[in-house]
Amino acid sequence: MNKQSFESLKREEEIKEQIIDSWKYIKDLEAELEYLKNIDSDLSKKIHSCNINDVNLFKESYSLNHRTRAFLKVQDGCDYKCSFCTIPLARGKSRSNTISNVIDNVHKIASENIKEIVLTGINLGDFGANSNETIQYNFFDLIKELDKLDLSVRFRISSIEPNLLSDEIIEFISTSKKFVNHFHIPLQSGSNSVLKLMRRRYDSELYKSRIKRINRLMPDACIGADVIVGFPGEDD
Repeated sequence: MNKQSFESLKREEEIKEQIIDSWKYIKDLEAELEYLKNIDSDLSKKIHSCNINDVNLFKESYSLNHRTRAFLKVQDGCDYKCSFCTIPLARGKSRSNTISNVIDNVHKIASENIKEIVLTGINLGDFGANSNETIQYNFFDLIKELDKLDLSVRFRISSIEPNLLSDEIIEFISTSKKFVNHFHIPLQSGSNSVLKLMRRRYDSELYKSRIKRINRLMPDACIGADVIVGFPGEDD
């Protein structure tokens, strides 16, 4: 077989492979279209989800967007089973970055002349849960390490569950020169009976105690909250 014949045969094989790949793509597309066409009729019969609970990998990311504030994801997923929430079905179980990787990302972000970094996560206060590291750590450990960094950048906690916002975290933030006095604390309901129906992990008394401690230590602190109105079983 001469070189020209070999090249011709090789090209034919490549074309065949392309045709097979295209055929597979078309068949997959047809299956997806059929699935979407029948999705309304199937909604009442099954949950449309993937094997997200098998995911243990944490994918780190941060946003810059040419602004002076960046958002740094340090945690993903949630192990809570709140009755109103489908996040565990979409984002999987709780998993986190390592403290060392977070610090590396902070240095990268700071090098872009960013002045504020917002720590984010699906359940931020659960940072360190299900960690595969030999040395276990938590969210309090993370903010203590970030506070030590010699960088011209400040930090903000995006949102944290009241049961995970410990007294030691509040007290630490009150004396920190790096963390701003800002807390977003989901409330959802002020009724203990409704909170129980929601399967929340705190009651109104615990929430009040967190707010009072913040107010006592940081009278100028900004506090945000989430509230759900009209939850099933709720009255006036």
